[in-house]
Amino acid sequence: MFTLRIGVLGFFALAVAACSTPDLVVSDLTLDPSQIAPGENVNVSMTVKNVGGRAAAIGEAGAANIIALYKDGETTPSADFGEWPLEPDSSLGPGNTVSTKITATAPSHLPVGAYQVCGFADIDDQVEEDDEDNNTLCVDLAISGGSSILADLIVTKVKFLRVEQASAKVSVTVKNIGLADAAPFRVMAFDRAPRRPLVFLKCPLTDAMRATGTIPGCEAIETTGPMAPGEEQSFVGYVTFLYGDAQIPVTPVGPVEGPKFQSRTINIMADGCFHPTDDAGLPTWCRVDEIDEINNFAALTVKTRR
Repeated sequence: MFTLRIGVLGFFALAVAACSTPDLVVSDLTLDPSQIAPGENVNVSMTVKNVGGRAAAIGEAGAANIIALYKDGETTPSADFGEWPLEPDSSLGPGNTVSTKITATAPSHLPVGAYQVCGFADIDDQVEEDDEDNNTLCVDLAISGGSSILADLIVTKVKFLRVEQASAKVSVTVKNIGLADAAPFRVMAFDRAPRRPLVFLKCPLTDAMRATGTIPGCEAIETTGPMAPGEEQSFVGYVTFLYGDAQIPVTPVGPVEGPKFQSRTINIMADGCFHPTDDAGLPTWCRVDEIDEINNFAALTVKTRR
């Protein structure tokens, strides 16, 4: 029979032994500046510290630390800002730190709003730690101002309705997803290959008009006033291909077969900017200055006369 006595020092020794494991945390994460516009740079400084009671032994693979951008309330990153490893086959002693500085670019398509930049230490759990759930630190980043305070027009819905005379009747819905009013603009239709404007009006063309290239005096598809942020407008119009698929009308000579139908895919575009694969770039006559000038189109398959 024996008696086990553990004094205060004994309890202290047991406590130290229980906590003598590494524990990596992101002890500091700073941004400069803390507010940027889409497409602009931000300088990020990140420090990892071992707050545990034993050196963190880094294996052959190293211990990866990453920095990522998140929109508030979302768990999927909006952008990966960078990754930097702790040196393989090294160690980080208790109380010691290691730091890095990077320059990251916010994607140009980001909507304005509240975001967070988060730093993660030992993201792959290469180091066995006392606490595996304290490896993250996030700080706020505002995406706002600058070029982002603009309108942004998108085509949300397109639908082929029917063939009417020599034209295809279609409906189009456009929405302003930007932060500013969109000035009055035109909705246009373009052939895809080769890319060229098509006749898109508020009234259909007859076969005779189409054959002779006579364009009726009805209105184009366009807004008459500003479109507010979040506002959506719907339009109904008539798309017509001229004979020979050319913008120079061709008058048939000699016997002509009766009109036939065919299905064709076109682009419907708000603000009249060309398809983003256009090598010549955006035309100067786009009327609305937008956050994104190449998200204005939607493909539509229509049935029309040959």
